[in-house]
Amino acid sequence: MNGADYGAAGVTGAVAVTVTENDRPELRVSLTQLMVEEEGATAPYSVRLNIQPSGVQTVTVGVTPTGKIEADTDPNMNGAQTELTFTDATWDGAQTVTVRADGDADAQADEATLTHRVGGYAGAAPEETVNVADDEVGVELSQQAVTVQGGARNTYMVRLVAQPAGPVKSGFRR
Repeated sequence: MNGADYGAAGVTGAVAVTVTENDRPELRVSLTQLMVEEEGATAPYSVRLNIQPSGVQTVTVGVTPTGKIEADTDPNMNGAQTELTFTDATWDGAQTVTVRADGDADAQADEATLTHRVGGYAGAAPEETVNVADDEVGVELSQQAVTVQGGARNTYMVRLVAQPAGPVKSGFRR
């Protein structure tokens, strides 16, 4: 029998097909890096599930190190809330997390890691970086302009706005 004879001869066969599930439960986070300014400025990002859960899934958001940066899942409530709740009806809707940075007296930029933990989605919870833009940068002058007439002297004060990380050299430019 050659290739042309198969259709005419009515040859049939059965093939077993197995479909394997390749959707692993994962959290989808809307950022790869977040920047927030000191002194209570906020920046939002969103979290959602990638597949429908069989029940309620609670995502716990954490910040490491703690203290200067806070993640809040419900800014309308007193204190920082740290949990997002997803159900089989709300799993594909994004929920917002608001990140806030406290102020400090140093001129150092801060960084923290956001963690996301959820049962049933083990190993699929991403960690994200938060960078804090420091607001204590530069110097403060006691006067914006100084007038000096031939042979006279005048003074002004220069003050660092924040504690430096190391020695600071002053310079004078004419």
